[in-house]
Amino acid sequence: MAGRLVYVVMGFLFVGLGVAGIFLPLIPTTGPLLLAAWLFSKGSPRWRMWLLNHPLLGRYIHNYLKYRGTTRKVKVRAILTLWITLFISGIWVYPKTWPILILLAVGIGVTWHLLSLRTLKPEDMQELTFQERVRNFE
Repeated sequence: MAGRLVYVVMGFLFVGLGVAGIFLPLIPTTGPLLLAAWLFSKGSPRWRMWLLNHPLLGRYIHNYLKYRGTTRKVKVRAILTLWITLFISGIWVYPKTWPILILLAVGIGVTWHLLSLRTLKPEDMQELTFQERVRNFE
């Protein structure tokens, strides 16, 4: 019983991290949501189903698992936000050489990863039923 509670609590922690990643450029979104779905599968199938069927969050999981990609709008917004944040951090927060080089390396790595994902068009993505989402996750 206590073990399942730990899985559920950790699942919600990673859902929160994934939601934060929607708004904050250096925090990923899809990875924490995938981990949350796995944690919920160990702790509470009901919460796992809630996450997979969530109108916004379930889409991130589904797009990554089925298509290994995301929309152009998400890519552009993420890359712009990333570089604006890195520029501000490098100029005002960490105006020293090593932190700027680390920020630059992170920016290049994240940009490369985002650009390597398949760019999805709305017509490429089909609306899946709840059962199809669950089957794609397993």
